[in-house]
Amino acid sequence: INHIGAPAVWEMGIDGSGTVVASIDTGVQWDHPALKEHYRGFDPTNPDVPSHEYNFFDAVNGRTEAYDDQGHGTHVTGTMVGSEPNEENQIGVAPGAKWIAVKALNADGSGTDAQLIAAGEWILAPKDAAGNPNPEMAPDVVNNSWGGASGLDEWYRQIVLAWRAADIFPEFSAGNTTN
Repeated sequence: INHIGAPAVWEMGIDGSGTVVASIDTGVQWDHPALKEHYRGFDPTNPDVPSHEYNFFDAVNGRTEAYDDQGHGTHVTGTMVGSEPNEENQIGVAPGAKWIAVKALNADGSGTDAQLIAAGEWILAPKDAAGNPNPEMAPDVVNNSWGGASGLDEWYRQIVLAWRAADIFPEFSAGNTTN
């Protein structure tokens, strides 16, 4: 956080407030202490019963409650928005932002093309419990901390172009592959 100068940006009043970031990864442990109050589905009047509708999608197992059975997605989301509930120990670059997530990667960290396409489409228009899409609930930024085979492979290009057309900033992490 210090190395990239985030505290200096926070001092200028820019901390991600008013922004929604999404993660396509192994899911997110919604009730992690550094993330719970940053979850868009968090309700401070009922802190142990969040709304996962429009805020979490499981393209792997179809579960409705946000979870992470591998840990990587929780780690990545912490890097984006994490801080202790009292806003001390800010470990995320944008601790004022809210987060939503898609679980598109299995417990072993792999995902199928179909899971990743479903995740990308959900980001464009998150769905309610009945499956109705709502583009108004789309995030401002989507983080993709996953990799694929080496070389140029454009199978995901149409998803990224659709995100950009919808004013969703796509971020892809380099080096998240063993190939």
